Amino acid sequence: MKFIYSCLVSIALGASSTAFSAPPLGGSPVTKFDTMRDYAQGSVCVSGACSGFTAETKDANGVLTGTVEAYYLAGPTLTYLYCEGPEYANIVSVNPGNGATTVNATLDPSAPGCTGTYGATLHMSFTGTPDGAYSSTASGDGKSEVPGSTHRYRFYEHVFSEAFTGTNGFITGVIPGTALSNRITDRTKVK
Repeated sequence: MKFIYSCLVSIALGASSTAFSAPPLGGSPVTKFDTMRDYAQGSVCVSGACSGFTAETKDANGVLTGTVEAYYLAGPTLTYLYCEGPEYANIVSVNPGNGATTVNATLDPSAPGCTGTYGATLHMSFTGTPDGAYSSTASGDGKSEVPGSTHRYRFYEHVFSEAFTGTNGFITGVIPGTALSNRITDRTKVK
C-alpha cells in the first residue's frame, strides 16, 4: 500500500512540475480584455425649465457597473438624483446596428451609491429611436508595442441622435438626445 501511495505521489509531483515548467502552447502568453459601454443622454427645455438624464452601462472584462442621473432645473434651483454601482449595470441597452435604445432605472436617494437634492424615489424609463439628424460609425484595428509586450486591439463605436420617449421621473414626453454603443477587444502578448 505504501508503495502504491508513493508511486501516485511521485507521478502527481512529476506531472505538476512538468505542466508548470512547460511553455504555453503557441508561445508567449496572451491576455484578452473586452470592454463594452452603452450610453444614453437627453435634455429638453420648456418655458425656462430644463430637464434631462444620463445613463451608462459598462462591462470591463466581466466587471459590470453603471451610472444614472435625472435632473430638473427651474431658474436657479437644480433638483437631481445621481446613482452609481453594479446594481445599475443593466440600465441601458443600445443596439449598435439600428440604434434602438432602452433605459430603465429606479433611483432611490436612500440607496448606497446614490446622492442628490431630491428626496423621493424616481423611476426612469425611455425608449429611444434614431431621429435621423446624425449618426456615426467608427471601427478599426490598432497595435502598440512597448518593451516586453505587444497590444493589439479592435474597436467599434456607433453614435446616434435619438428621440427618447418616456420619463426621467421629473417630466414625461419626448426628449432629444444621443445614444452610443462602444466595444473594444484588447489582446496583450508578453514577449
